Amino acid sequence: MATQMAATPTLDGRDAERLLESLKIKPTARSKANAKKLAQYFEDKEKRN
Repeated sequence: MATQMAATPTLDGRDAERLLESLKIKPTARSKANAKKLAQYFEDKEKRN
C-alpha cells in the first residue's frame, strides 16, 4: 500500500518573504561546475553496476 505524502505547508508573513528572497539567489559558476562533477560521478557509478 502506498504511503501518503504530507501536505505542502503554506507560508505566511516573514517566512514567505524569506523564501522569495532565497529564490533570487543564483548559483555561482563554481557551484554549477561542482554540480556537473557530482552528476558525472553518479552517472559513472551507475554504469559500473
